[in-house]
Amino acid sequence: MPNPADFRKSHVGQSPLPERIHLVALTPEIQRRLPEIQPAPPIDGTQARFRLFDSLAGALVRVAQTQPLVLVLDDLHWDDPPSLLLLRHLAGTIAAASILLIGTYRESDIDERHPLTALIAGLIRLGVAQQLALNGLAAAEVAGLLTATTGQEPTATLLRTVMDATAGNPFFVTQLAQLLEPSAHTGPDADGALWLTRIPPGVRAVILQRVVRLSPLCQRLLQAAAVVGRECTLRLLRALSLGLQQEVLSALDEAARAQLLLPVTEELGRYRFVHALVRETLYAALPLAERVQLHTQVGRALLAGSAPEPNRHLSELSYHLFQAAPGGDIELALAYSLQAASESSRLLAYENAALHYRRALQLLDTIAYRRPRATLRPAACPWGDRGAQRRDRAAA
Repeated sequence: MPNPADFRKSHVGQSPLPERIHLVALTPEIQRRLPEIQPAPPIDGTQARFRLFDSLAGALVRVAQTQPLVLVLDDLHWDDPPSLLLLRHLAGTIAAASILLIGTYRESDIDERHPLTALIAGLIRLGVAQQLALNGLAAAEVAGLLTATTGQEPTATLLRTVMDATAGNPFFVTQLAQLLEPSAHTGPDADGALWLTRIPPGVRAVILQRVVRLSPLCQRLLQAAAVVGRECTLRLLRALSLGLQQEVLSALDEAARAQLLLPVTEELGRYRFVHALVRETLYAALPLAERVQLHTQVGRALLAGSAPEPNRHLSELSYHLFQAAPGGDIELALAYSLQAASESSRLLAYENAALHYRRALQLLDTIAYRRPRATLRPAACPWGDRGAQRRDRAAA
């Protein structure tokens, strides 16, 4: 299997020059690997984004001409509006190519107002998408999963108990299986009745019950990692002063043995929560004061250089400083919200830029003195200049 970085470089590098000019604006990594290609000069925002989307679609279609291509996009319910717009463009453009585009999302996390709902409905109407509901595992499959997880076959009553509690959701089954004691299979509790009384209501409570079993340092590490995000790095965790390096490594091993936070095989020193619900549960359980304190620590660590490529992590840094604002430096959070908005505009992610500007306005409301709102419109904002031009023409 080719190295992903070499794969990206080779196929982007073989794209026609007009496409390459737009594609190098996607990420700093592409710019670094193709230094001879300069990004396209600034043009009208809407037109620039269309050209970028079209260039990416063209590059994918070109790859599919040499070999079939499968693209898997996970957790679409978390995608920002620019990403969903790109998905809509790709789905319509690559329909005739040898490309299979698979997107997954949690139905429980979207409603009729979520932009993903309208996107899915539109793609189905166009005949370029199918919607497949993933049902829970059958009883025999749950029995196999319990056996693989615990090393023992469940009794019929215990299997029925797990099915009733999880509806066959594989993640929920695995989490409940981690709580099973050997006696639940072979002892007086083999019918599952007593064990059922110990099942906390809901999988979130199950996750917390498993976390409580871990060492205090491992619990603190998991809480810190939850504040960082779905993924975190050893470098950043070490910068949070959780303990000595060997202690942090031991806590990471403990979290991995508990199947909660696992190392990312493709990148040394990076860790990922086994499921988004684990991270969400740990984050929601944190008291507000601890949450603010951890966001402050993460923000300081990012500012101190615990993450390479500052622009790549600008949005992440802005988020942590914003969340830390109640107990941190509000002016610093404001400054980075504006920087993140400007960078999002440069990357044609205008909806993200609007989010950062809204955060900046919230921060302004908490500052004792007011700055002119005009400072929130940097020169790089593409729609700002057009608005000024229209006002000038109207005044004339």
